[in-house]
Amino acid sequence: MRHIIIALTLLLATAAHGQGLTDAEIKAYRKAARDYLNPDPKIEMAMMFRCSASPKDLIGLSPDDLRIKCGRWSRSSATTTRSGRFEQYIYAIGPRVVMYVYVEKNAVVSVQTD
Repeated sequence: MRHIIIALTLLLATAAHGQGLTDAEIKAYRKAARDYLNPDPKIEMAMMFRCSASPKDLIGLSPDDLRIKCGRWSRSSATTTRSGRFEQYIYAIGPRVVMYVYVEKNAVVSVQTD
């Protein structure tokens, strides 16, 4: 959801080029959108390790907030049962799994670290 907001902001900034925004402001909007959509791998790794060091802080976050706080997950899977849909987000560096994050009803309910 957040990436949609950033993309729309980028489009608005581009459209507003002749509407009072300076070139520096437009450049800043474009950089923010690019950084969000294509983050630096070193920064993503640091975010992931910081989150795995304090898993209790992740409980209750939405998937969007988790992405902002911990970076992009490497893989994800979903399981649907009679009692609902459960998602698992896997944070990994190559083959090494750093943490598993379990989401139920759009909120983190459990975190398993390596």
